[in-house]
Amino acid sequence: MRKFSSHSKQQLWEAFEQSEAQKTCLVASSRPQYRQLLRLLKHGEVLMPLSSLFVREAYWQNLNPLERHLHLLRGLSTLHPSWVFYGVSAAAVHGLWVSYGLLDRIHTASRNVSHGHDSECHARHHLSSREQITKIDGVRVTTLDWTVFDCMRMLSFSEGLPIADSWLRRSGQTREALLNLVRSLGAFKGAKQARITASLADGRSENGGESIARAAIIELGYRIPELQVRKVDPLEPNHCFYLDFYWVRNDGSEVAGELDGKQKYESEKYLEGRTPEGKRQEERQRESRLNLSGLTVVRFSFRDVIQQARLDKILDAYRVPWADRPIRTAP
Repeated sequence: MRKFSSHSKQQLWEAFEQSEAQKTCLVASSRPQYRQLLRLLKHGEVLMPLSSLFVREAYWQNLNPLERHLHLLRGLSTLHPSWVFYGVSAAAVHGLWVSYGLLDRIHTASRNVSHGHDSECHARHHLSSREQITKIDGVRVTTLDWTVFDCMRMLSFSEGLPIADSWLRRSGQTREALLNLVRSLGAFKGAKQARITASLADGRSENGGESIARAAIIELGYRIPELQVRKVDPLEPNHCFYLDFYWVRNDGSEVAGELDGKQKYESEKYLEGRTPEGKRQEERQRESRLNLSGLTVVRFSFRDVIQQARLDKILDAYRVPWADRPIRTAP
């Protein structure tokens, strides 16, 4: 391998720093630079997550799946300015909540139905003549309304509900407005699934984890919970708690569902300056105060949500009420 001059190496690192500041992958600016990047790739100094897109390994390892997906989309937009990103890829660009598990492929769309074949990392879709396009920070995507509609119709209920909930949170619109949007966009394939998902969406859900948990609760046949119900602290009446999920049993007794997750104990947003142990202590005190008010608290983890049989066993043991009739979550 021919050695780099110190000047050439420095120029490459400066190029990486610039791309990282712009939260994108590095695209070679010239053929000689591309050959230099391939040499670095061969010797393990950089990574190429997709063809012609380069990143420094340490930087890439510190990104979560959503951040990686967005870096790839921005890099691909530089390589292919005419590409339109679609579905969950468009949802990620719009800032809607997308499960990490859905971000393992790039989704693009074209009005040309013979524009290529799907691959392990790239899914291609047909873009209808009605679907509208916008540009966000240089990335071409379907508009926000078309994006939420496409996601709800193409994804299962548990996958689409977090995206629908986040559309409601972001737009400030009502569930009826989302249903009207679905009706107005017409009879596309999957429109029935979109209507079902929209009919159960709720913008009061604080995050995607809570949306996925609510989807599991509904699919298991339990009554749809009330969200973010306010309860006064019995020892400090000027202070109140907000519950993730809330039900009133048939006998009039109350039960609250609380979703535990690493986010509550690791995210700066939730810690608000406290240590993880301090946050746990606060959660224990919160639960004891709720119990004092006569409310039964059932806690479950995201692992329980994913393994629905575990969640079913927990909810049943705490006598969470069943739905009066089955709730349809699929056509």
